Amino acid sequence: MPNRFLSITFICCSLLLSNHIAAMEESNGKNHVVGLSTGMVIPVTDSSLYVGSPANMFFDRDLGLVLSGNYFHKLSPHLWTGAYVELETFSGEDGAEKGMHSSLGLQWLARYPDKAFSMHAGGQLSLGVMTSNDWDNLFGIGYGLFFGPAVEFDNFGLALYFQTVFHWFQGDSPDEITAKDPRIRLHVYYCF
Repeated sequence: MPNRFLSITFICCSLLLSNHIAAMEESNGKNHVVGLSTGMVIPVTDSSLYVGSPANMFFDRDLGLVLSGNYFHKLSPHLWTGAYVELETFSGEDGAEKGMHSSLGLQWLARYPDKAFSMHAGGQLSLGVMTSNDWDNLFGIGYGLFFGPAVEFDNFGLALYFQTVFHWFQGDSPDEITAKDPRIRLHVYYCF
């Protein structure tokens, strides 16, 4: 059994390496992508923000602003991986529980076809901190998925992403916060 596992692992690594080498030859040296995006959290009802003990209540969210910057490395024309940093403002219903969430994480993106107009789909994992005047700093994790159309002009690109993100934070007071964030983001990027 271990020999079969090692053989399969070797074959997969060989395929990925050959795909990466072929992609680097095809891309004419444009293997790096940097981008900025702005967007908003779409307010959803039915308890999109849960604040744990001592409050133990659900809140509906108001509109929130999201700003992010990212870097991608092209593993192939259709697969990019990278890192991002993000800042989000939020408030509960009627302006209650105002605060800010910042995170640093990893992203991956699939792109098809390799043309000027394409569709993007990807995901993210992050570590973050949530701050507010009403509670102590809370630290936690987040994950999400996004998809949308993109258009490229030479080295520049523009994408419209529809995204859903889930966050879970822990701290002393409150002891936890969970949030589900549907978002719309406009993403501008440059390939070099």
